[in-house]
Amino acid sequence: MADKCSILQAAQRELKRHSWEHFVDDPPSIAQGGKGVVVLGCPACKKVISTSNGFIEHLANDVLPEIQNPAVNIAKWTPLSLYATSTKTSSRSAWLWLATWCGTFRG
Repeated sequence: MADKCSILQAAQRELKRHSWEHFVDDPPSIAQGGKGVVVLGCPACKKVISTSNGFIEHLANDVLPEIQNPAVNIAKWTPLSLYATSTKTSSRSAWLWLATWCGTFRG
């Protein structure tokens, strides 16, 4: 049985890898001797994103599914799934419960 806090910590690590910053698009920028440009987006995914809404959509549509699939497969056998099933809560409520239980929720 996987430790539920380690599942949450792994999910948090993956989410924190993604940021809305400037990065050098391939090939390297002119300053580095190439013909590329500096763009705004997610450096972890090399995805160009020009608005804050676009970044939120990137997290929701690209990042969360990457996090959710392994976590759901592991969570099927953890008390988190038993909690969500026994109390008929949404998965978001179950994740908030887990974060609170692990002492990592600061919202």
